[in-house]
This record gives sequence, structure tokens and C-alpha cells, in this order.
Amino acid sequence: MFLFVALKSMAAEVPTCDVRQDKKLIPTDPALCESLHDAVRDPSGLALDKYEAVLSQFLGNYCHRNAAAGWVRDKKLRNTGPFITSHKDGEWQGRAFGVHAPVVIWYSPEAIEWIRENRGLDDIGVGSDRSPVPDGAMLIKEMYPAPIAACETVDPLHLFPSNGAAVMIRDRSASHDGWFWGWYGWKGWTPDWPADSRTNRLAYMGFGQYCVNCHASARDNLTFSSVDNIQNEPGEPIAYLNQNWIDLEAPHGHHKKTPAPVITKKSEHTAEWRAAYLRAYPLQGRTVPPIRSEIANMPSQTYDNVWMPAPEKVDHRNFVTSDQCLGCHDAGSTGLQFDMTALDAESGKMLNLSPYATWRTSPMGLAGRDPIFSSQLASETQTF
Repeated sequence: MFLFVALKSMAAEVPTCDVRQDKKLIPTDPALCESLHDAVRDPSGLALDKYEAVLSQFLGNYCHRNAAAGWVRDKKLRNTGPFITSHKDGEWQGRAFGVHAPVVIWYSPEAIEWIRENRGLDDIGVGSDRSPVPDGAMLIKEMYPAPIAACETVDPLHLFPSNGAAVMIRDRSASHDGWFWGWYGWKGWTPDWPADSRTNRLAYMGFGQYCVNCHASARDNLTFSSVDNIQNEPGEPIAYLNQNWIDLEAPHGHHKKTPAPVITKKSEHTAEWRAAYLRAYPLQGRTVPPIRSEIANMPSQTYDNVWMPAPEKVDHRNFVTSDQCLGCHDAGSTGLQFDMTALDAESGKMLNLSPYATWRTSPMGLAGRDPIFSSQLASETQTF
């Protein structure tokens, strides 16, 4: 009897495809897409803010869904891992265990040609690819809410990618791994320039992004692409356990779950200026210290972003910023649980003890932007 009631309850909760649109979401201005063709394939050819504007135009107008221009897509909306449902405390609860949200990947003409030559069904296994991914190849990984039950039979052209898209654009001359990485959203996305001083968030796009955390484990070329996922190609995508009778809130990154600190308005004057400080640093004719609006802000840490360049650029100094470490060495970035953490007995919260967390907040990790460290360095290298 319990099983019958449970199944009846589950049947009543079959989710609907909320991202289905009546009209196809396809490019309506082919001339615009064509005008962006070269620039969107050359991310290092423009400053980040200018390139993001180009890419936003390209994706925002669904230029990547242009079959007439040679773009192809996955066979259907597919999972990237199992979706597990359990009955607890009288309620059904669903949880996705995918490495990404459910996806439909679109492949540029350069990308699909390479995949056919290097990742066919007769080429399954490990080892190097026959050739490197060519510059300009693009992979646009549209992402959707889990579970996929209500949407997997819908034509992907009618689906709105509510979870945004993970993008990969090949540019071997720009970085050591050879890819421009990023997240783009048709809603909730903002350019990385100018930085939001309220959040000082990490950049959504760029070279040397945390995506390398997982993609470095690919057999070669940092991509897991294979013909068996792609429409009109042989084979079938990997099938995962999909207990999809209960809906699930769209997943978000941990940085979106973390509330921004509450900033209280301070006095227009800075903290009390002690006599010893004023003696050491005279006000140069002023009778009162400067007010806050007269003091320049330090640049947002959003732009603390120095990645390892392509191997050919041997003149580059051996220095990268700490954001290059977070893909593998931050507590929330490796796997499906928080590792490298400890419970704080007083607050009941988790302490981030990962290398990235401890490095980025240390004097050495902040050396490039910490004025106290910079003044100490000046005292050791300059004559006063």
C-alpha cells in the first residue's frame, strides 16, 4: 500500500518544461552573426571588455544556433551525471550529481571537423589526439535545470538556456592551456568590466579560468568532446541513472549562495589620525586629513588575473595570481562536496583551509596589491 501511495504521489509531481518556448530561438539577423564571425573567434585580439561585448552580441542573438553556417548540436538535452531521488521526512527530494547542469552543446564548424577526425567511435580510449584543436574552434555548452524529464524530448531550438552557457574558444597563442573559458547568461550575466565594487567577484570569463580543474583530466586538448553526443553522428550519449520524478531548484555556483557583506556608511573622514602618523607623513600644507572621496580606491581584485601564457612566450616572468589556483585548491571547487574545511566550534560555520583561501588572504598572496607590503618592499629596495 505504501508503494502505491508513493508512486501516486510521485506521478502527481512530474515536472513541467518551464524553459520551453513557443517559437524557435534562432538567429534572426544572419548578417549580424556574419559580421561577428572573425572577432568572436579571436578572444586575445581584443581587450576583455570589448571581447565580452562581441561575444554577448553573438550568443545573445543565438548566432551559435546557426545550422546554415555549419554549427551542429548534441542529439538532445542530456545529463552530465546521475539524478538521485530519495524519500525523507515524508517528502521526495531530488539531487543532481552532474559535473554540469544538463546540457546541449553546440559546436562550431571548426570544432565538429576536428571531433570527427580525432574523437570518432573507433578512437575511444586514452592517448594523444591526432592533431590539436584549431584556433577559432568554439564549444557553447548551453545549460538547463535538472531533472531533464520534462524537456528531453523537446526540440532544443525551443529551449531557453536558463542556466546560461559555459563557453570554450580555442586560442593557442594566448595561454598555456590554449582556451578562453567563460560563463555567459541570457539572464543574470554582467560584463566583467567595470568591476562591481560591491562584490569584487571573480571574472566570469578569461584565460586561465577554474574550468581547467576538470578539463585538465581530458585525454588531450582539454576537451571531452565525442561524436556519440552529436546529432547525425554515430553512437549514443552516456546514459545516467535518472530518477526524475521530482523537480529541483536550478543549481547555482557557491559564490552566488554566499551573501555579500553588509557595509555600513563610515564617517567622511578616515579613522583617527594619530600624531605619530602625521609626523611621519606630513599633510603637506593641509590642516585636516583628506576625506574619503579624495582617496583613490584600490583596483578591484576582479582584475588580479595573471595567467600562464603560451609556451612560446618564454620571456614571461614566472608569476601568476592566486585566482589561478582556485580551480583545484579551493574548498568548493573540487568535486561535489566541501573538502579542505573544518567546522568552527564557535560560529558553527565551515572554515576554508584550502591553499587558495589561505594564500589569497596572506601578505604574500596579496603582495601585489597590499600597500603595507609594497611600502615594506620599497624600504628594502630604495634609499630614503
